[in-house]
Amino acid sequence: MNRREFIKNSIIAAGGALFLGKTMEKGLLAAGSDDDKKKIAKLPRRKFNKITLPLLGMGCMRLPVKDGKPDIKAFEKMTEYAMLHGLNHFDTAWPYHGGNSETALAEVLSSFKRESYTISNKLPTWLINSKDDIKRYFETQLKKCRTKYFDLYLVHSLMGPSIETYRKQKIFEELLKYKEQGLIKNLGFSFHDRARGT
Repeated sequence: MNRREFIKNSIIAAGGALFLGKTMEKGLLAAGSDDDKKKIAKLPRRKFNKITLPLLGMGCMRLPVKDGKPDIKAFEKMTEYAMLHGLNHFDTAWPYHGGNSETALAEVLSSFKRESYTISNKLPTWLINSKDDIKRYFETQLKKCRTKYFDLYLVHSLMGPSIETYRKQKIFEELLKYKEQGLIKNLGFSFHDRARGT
């Protein structure tokens, strides 16, 4: 994608977000008939490897909270609205909401078919001390999210000491095995440090 395409896509995505916000303010959570649904503006999409993603995704790090945990009813309304408008990619991680983000996401997505949305999740690199840890956290995350696979799975927060853990435990090599089994569709990492020399 060149600079011109990036700017164009960013404007489209921003416009979509503005539209969603204004529509939500009017209380239009869901459309009635199929004809109504066809009239609703939906976010533009782009193909990424073998999956297609909306230009905006829903992050599940700062969800509405009730009694110290994600407010499921509010989250369900947000998710219904998002899905209706083509925003069907959800991003979660082990530490979000004290470990409750993954289970909350699983609950609100339980009424949708698995092929109707995509999920990205992340391996908590800072908690990995052995290959057994990789397996334990990954399998636990699949169960918490009630899914048989992740569309995107990232090595979370590569920075400083965690990069050494990544190398020592051969995390990428281990996760590639899950990718070969179809448990991970796309494998990557998130980076939260700065470039060397800056």
